[in-house]
Amino acid sequence: MSAASTTSGLILVAPVFNEEKIVARFLERVLAVAAAADIRGLVIVDDGSHDETCAAIREYLSRASSPRPKVRLLRLSRNFGHQVAVVAGIQAAVAWAEQAGFAFVGLIDADLQDRPEDLMALLAAVREADVAYGVRASRSEGLMFRVAAATFHWLLARTARFNIPRDAGTFSVMRLRAARVVAAESHQAPYFPALRAWVGFRQVGVPLARDVRVDDSSRVGPLGLLRLAMTALLSFSDLPLSFLVVMATLTILGSICAALLMVGLKLAGLVQVQGTALILISIFLSLGIQSMQLALLAHALGRARAEASRSAGYVVMADEAGL
Repeated sequence: MSAASTTSGLILVAPVFNEEKIVARFLERVLAVAAAADIRGLVIVDDGSHDETCAAIREYLSRASSPRPKVRLLRLSRNFGHQVAVVAGIQAAVAWAEQAGFAFVGLIDADLQDRPEDLMALLAAVREADVAYGVRASRSEGLMFRVAAATFHWLLARTARFNIPRDAGTFSVMRLRAARVVAAESHQAPYFPALRAWVGFRQVGVPLARDVRVDDSSRVGPLGLLRLAMTALLSFSDLPLSFLVVMATLTILGSICAALLMVGLKLAGLVQVQGTALILISIFLSLGIQSMQLALLAHALGRARAEASRSAGYVVMADEAGL
C-alpha cells in the first residue's frame, strides 16, 4: 500500500529484555493512552529474555479490558542487543502499517524512562514533519553517566558525516515513508538515532523529561553502553579515521623535521650524528607512512561496506500475532 493511501493510526514498537517486573506497568500506561494517541497496534520485541517477560505480557493482555490495540509479540532467538531489537520491531511495524494502511510508526523503550503519555507531544509535532524525536531535556542518572553521555554526543555531533542531534534517544514517531527507509537501510550493527537522522526528511526534536527506571537497574551496563558508543562512532563518524590520519601526519612531519634538524646540526658542526638516531628517524618515518596507508585502506573498506548489501542482524524464534 502506498504512503499516499495512509491516513492515520500508529504502530508502536517496544523492545523488551528481562522486564518481567515492570512490563505489566508499561502495558498499562500504553493502553491508557492508546485511544488518545491513536495506537492501532503494538509490536513488542523480546530480545531473548531469560526471565518470565513473555509470560507476564501474555498474562496481562489476557485480562486487559477491550477495546484495545492488537499486540504482536516478536521473540528473537537470543539476545542480539537493544538496537538490533529496535530494527526488528521497526521492520515488522512497517510491514504491518503498509498492510493495514496506517500512517505512523513509533518507538518507545519499555523501561518507563520514556513516558507513554509523551506520545501525544510527538504526534502533535510529527503532523508538521516526517519525524519527531524526543530530546532529553533532563537526565536523572548519576554525574559520571551524564558526563560520559555528554562527551559521546559531543564527539558524535562534531565528527559525524551528517547532522546527528545531541541528546536524541530512540523515543520517536515517524511517518511511514521515513520509517520505510529506516527499515530498509538497517544492518547488523545499527545505531538507531544516527540511522534515523541519516534518512533526512523533515525532522523536529521535542524536549522531554526522562524518568528513572522503575526498578532502578540498567539492562545494558557500562560495557554495553561502551559497545554502543563504539558502534555509533565507527559506523557514522569519521573520528577513528581522522585520528589515524592526524597521528600518521604528525609522525611523518615529526620524522622529517627531526631529520632536517640532524642534518643542520651536522653541517654546523655542533653535533656528531650517531647511526642510532638515523635509524630511529627512519623507523618513525616508516611508521607514519604505513599509518597513512592504513588510513587510506580503512577509508576504501568503509566505502565498500557502505555499498555492500545489508543483511538482517537477528533471528526470529516465534511471532505471536493477535495477542
